[in-house]
Amino acid sequence: VQPDRRQRVMGAHFGAARPARLGLEEQDVPSGQTQEAAGSPVFVAGEGGRPSICFVGLRNLAVLAPQFDTGGGAGEPVQQTLPATALARRGYSVSMVTTDFGQADGQAWEGVTTYKAFAPGAGIPIFRFIHPRWTRLWAALGRAHADVYYVSCAGAIVGQVALFCRMHRKRFVFRVASDADCVPDTLIIEYARDKWLYEYGLRRASGVLAQTVKQQQLLRDNYRVNSEVAKLVVARDRSDSTFHERNIDALWVSNIRRLKRPDLLLRLAGEVPDASFQV
Repeated sequence: VQPDRRQRVMGAHFGAARPARLGLEEQDVPSGQTQEAAGSPVFVAGEGGRPSICFVGLRNLAVLAPQFDTGGGAGEPVQQTLPATALARRGYSVSMVTTDFGQADGQAWEGVTTYKAFAPGAGIPIFRFIHPRWTRLWAALGRAHADVYYVSCAGAIVGQVALFCRMHRKRFVFRVASDADCVPDTLIIEYARDKWLYEYGLRRASGVLAQTVKQQQLLRDNYRVNSEVAKLVVARDRSDSTFHERNIDALWVSNIRRLKRPDLLLRLAGEVPDASFQV
């Protein structure tokens, strides 16, 4: 297998995309931006002039501490854990709010302190939406005591965290997980209540991150929300094989769902016919 084939595969797919960066500095809201300004919290940095950051991802332990959450790591837990551990290595105070899988509250892995919300089966159906799920989520957010709270993927939790931040004068950042988060008709949210909470939080975020220019435009068209484009975070290569020793040109790893756009894989394979693609 010739290395130049793999380089052409990557070039055809990624183009000239630049590395992402998670901006944590305070920024002025541009004129005309539609996110609500009333009640916007005053930013106060943590110790040493750096903000403390809390990543709110109920399934993040599947990546950070899989011995507790054995359900397997999905895309969003990976995309929260990678920047969380990277920021911790750079000296930031980083925490997470996760599901209660029996781990100790306040336990830390790779410099990230975790606070548990609720257990998966806790509470009485219907009533458990408020208690223990909402109440214990807010209790965990309070124990994290961060300057910035970060949530990704559309859902009721976006509104719940946004309301907490609004009440406690904290910053709230939301990251779009897929195109479906940007169009009301394609939201992967079952209940109207949860859709309302998602839209409430989206419009009140201190900052919104989109993965692509397309998502940025969809947010503007459908929700009148401005955003910044930030590419996905990718871990450094840990392979023992050098680039020239690898024998797979391209590997596609994803769920077999229309949402994941497997048609792009077929199109890419057609543009580079002499490369081998594996799924």
